[in-house]
Amino acid sequence: MQLGNFALYNNSLGVIVKIEETVIGDIVTFFDLETDQIYRLRESHIKSYVRRKRGSKPADSMSDAQRNAIRAIKYNLNVKFNGRSLDDVSMFIGLFKAESVKRYRQNKDFERMLFEGQTSHDLFHS
Repeated sequence: MQLGNFALYNNSLGVIVKIEETVIGDIVTFFDLETDQIYRLRESHIKSYVRRKRGSKPADSMSDAQRNAIRAIKYNLNVKFNGRSLDDVSMFIGLFKAESVKRYRQNKDFERMLFEGQTSHDLFHS
């Protein structure tokens, strides 16, 4: 299981929002999408999410805009998408988009600060 993955706990769908390595194995912070509850569990208590709901459209039928949003979220937050349906696509984007945009802006501000006030001579002749 990886950060950002959909998973199942007590037959409820949720998302892994944190993974901690401990001496007893990984402890996973699981956000239950049905109840908005957060659980800290041993990884062995969580089941992989492998099937989409009947009648739902597969995730690979997402639009280019959705594909680009997921790509950006994965890059900015270092999370993995394992959704199976278009509902999962929407849920993933809804959960992670705001934080992804925030991190993107923080990184851009940091990069700008690194080079602020330097000339091209300073940058290439250090």
